Amino acid sequence: ELVNKGILKVDKNGEVDTEDMFLKHIGKKAEPEKVKVTKLKATQNQIVGNKVSLFLNQLQNGDENSAFTKALKEPVIVSNDGYIIDGHHRWAALVALDIANGGDGDIEMDIKRVDEPVESLLKKSNDFTNQMGLETKSGGKEKKEESFTKDWWEKELIENIVTKTQLK
Repeated sequence: ELVNKGILKVDKNGEVDTEDMFLKHIGKKAEPEKVKVTKLKATQNQIVGNKVSLFLNQLQNGDENSAFTKALKEPVIVSNDGYIIDGHHRWAALVALDIANGGDGDIEMDIKRVDEPVESLLKKSNDFTNQMGLETKSGGKEKKEESFTKDWWEKELIENIVTKTQLK
C-alpha cells in the first residue's frame, strides 16, 4: 500500500528497503558484526539459483567499488540465535564463494544481529511486511533445522552457475 502511495520506493531489483522502519516498529536495534557465513542458518526455504549465480559472479568478477558489489556486501538481518531474517540470496552467494574457494569456511559477512529469537522475529517481520502492503518472502514461521551442506551447494553450483571459465 505504501509503495502504491509513493511513500516507499522500489529499486530496480524489485526490493524495498524497510529495515530501519521495521526495527523502529518493533522497538529494537540491530548490532552490527562480522561472522563466518557457515555459522548462519536459513529461514527461507527457496533460494533462486539464477539470483545467487548473478550475485556470485559479481563478487568474483565485478568491480569491487561498483554500487552493485557494495549492495551485495550490505549487512543481512539475523536473529540472536543466528537465523537469517533478510538477505538469504546475498548469504547464499557468499556460501557459494566459500565453496568455490575450497570450502574452508573462512568467508565472513557483515550482519546486523537483532536481540530476539527467530520464531518471534520472523513473525514480526512477516506481520510488518504484510502491514506495509509488501509481499512476504518464502520464509517459514518456524525455525528450520534444514542444513545446506557442502554437497547441496555443489549440486546447486553445478546446476545453476556458469562461470567465466566455463564461457571461455
